[in-house]
Amino acid sequence: MPDAAIAHSPLFTNLSPDECRIVSEMMTASCYESGEAIITEGKETSSLYLLSHGTCRVRKHMGNGADQDLDTLEAGAVFGEISFFCPGPHSATVVAETRATILSLSREQFHELQRERPTAALKITLHATATLARRLRRMDEWTCALVEKGTAPEKHTEWHEFRAQLYSNWNF
Repeated sequence: MPDAAIAHSPLFTNLSPDECRIVSEMMTASCYESGEAIITEGKETSSLYLLSHGTCRVRKHMGNGADQDLDTLEAGAVFGEISFFCPGPHSATVVAETRATILSLSREQFHELQRERPTAALKITLHATATLARRLRRMDEWTCALVEKGTAPEKHTEWHEFRAQLYSNWNF
């Protein structure tokens, strides 16, 4: 497993060389051809994925039956983190746009890393949390823009009140 693929991914930049080596040895490499699904919306897997080489497209199935492209992932990108940290079905499909090499870390391997190298596991978790926060912020901006674009002005106040309730009443 090439340590370079891990070392150049933002997810692993804070890992020491030794931690990089350990995580690298835990990961499994898989190759996908253009058009092949890596993860599928609605299905569950228990791995965290790192795009080592190639390009992938993130797609979401819409209520009208069409698929909407949400993002393009480049080498170094991590995906599958929602289902990895909170077991459940994937919220989108990731398809190889070009021939792609994917490195995966299973939940069981991650738990082993937590036991043996808790600092390395924490570093990966912190980066995944920051990635999720950036994606949530972007989704919130998209949602606000869509709601305000397609609704009457009196609904804008209702939408902002809903958001305020959502963010202030979270119980953890």
